[in-house]
This record gives sequence, C-alpha cells and structure tokens, in this order.
Amino acid sequence: MSDDKPNLWRSRLKLIAVIACFAVPYGGATLYFQNVKQGGIFASKANGVLLEPAVPLGEFDQGALGDKAPVDETGLQRHWTLVYFNDGACDAACEERLYFSRQVRVMLGREMYRVRRLLVSDTEPAEALQEEHVQLLYAGADADGDGLRTRVSNAVGEEVFSTPGQFYLVDPFGNLMMRFPADIPAKSMLKDIKVLLKASRIG
Repeated sequence: MSDDKPNLWRSRLKLIAVIACFAVPYGGATLYFQNVKQGGIFASKANGVLLEPAVPLGEFDQGALGDKAPVDETGLQRHWTLVYFNDGACDAACEERLYFSRQVRVMLGREMYRVRRLLVSDTEPAEALQEEHVQLLYAGADADGDGLRTRVSNAVGEEVFSTPGQFYLVDPFGNLMMRFPADIPAKSMLKDIKVLLKASRIG
C-alpha cells in the first residue's frame, strides 16, 4: 500500500504540470485582453494609437509580389506583425522607415523573433533592398480590392497612404490593434511593443 503513495503523488504532479502548461498561456491571454483589447492601463499610456476595440482583419485576398508567395490571413497569425504600406517604388523615405522598423525589432533583444515586419507594395523592391532586409516579409497590392490596404484603411477610417510613414501592428490573432504615427520616436514605439509582449506570451 505504501508503494502506491509515491506513484499517486507522481501522477498528481504530472497532472498539475499539464494543467499549468495550459493555465499560464491562458493567464497571459486574459491579462492581454483586460489591459489591451478592452482598454485599461496600457490604453491610457500607449505612445501609438490604440484601436479600441481591435479590428479583426478576417479573410482577405492579397496578391503576390514578384516571386514572393501570396499572403493570406493565416500568414498574419501566431506572430506580432508590423505592417508598412508603400505606394510605388521604395524610395529613400521608404528605405528609411524599413531601417527604422528593423532597428526597433533588433532592440527587442531575445523577444525580436516574436515580431515580424511586412512590406505591402505594388512594386517589387530592388534586389539590394531585399538583401539588406533578409527577414522582411513582402506582399503585393490588394487582389480584387479586398486586401490588407482596404481592410486597414477601413479600420483606421482613412486611406493608408494619406499619411505616409505609418506602421500598423497586427496581433497574433490577426487583429489590427495599433497605429504608429510616422513621427513616433523609436524608443516610444519600442516601449509599446515591449509592454504588449510582456502582457501576453501569445505569439
């Protein structure tokens, strides 16, 4: 009988460990929804413009860019994604914004791999630019007028090119949740993203 007790305790510990594996991410998700998606402390202190409530992008039709694979809604899930829209060829201003976003991502340190960058453009970037931004994702213009540009424009209430240089943050659930103005300092943008990553282990 005494031999059964250690086995019983081991079984219980295993059960607790399994429950914890699911409870911890859930707890992080709960905190994320309370403090971000439903307003709260972060909503009042954010440097970027928080969309309340966040806007589900849903299914969309995004064209390919050159030899890049088309991007659909599943490509924006499981990671945080900084989206940048560019009209025409990527000029000096566009290159500067891409460098800006890369530096912000690098400053995240170990957390940088939870955040991806996506360039949406109707013109394929020069080969030199692609070599400089190896981990940058690319997507073409809206296919059939129902792509990211249309969805984001509808969400923010303005054409995405009306104020060039902005970044849009999509959460791991595929929801558009923040807009970063073109003049936001790197440290301010970095601070917002760090708060989000800390509040939620999702993505």
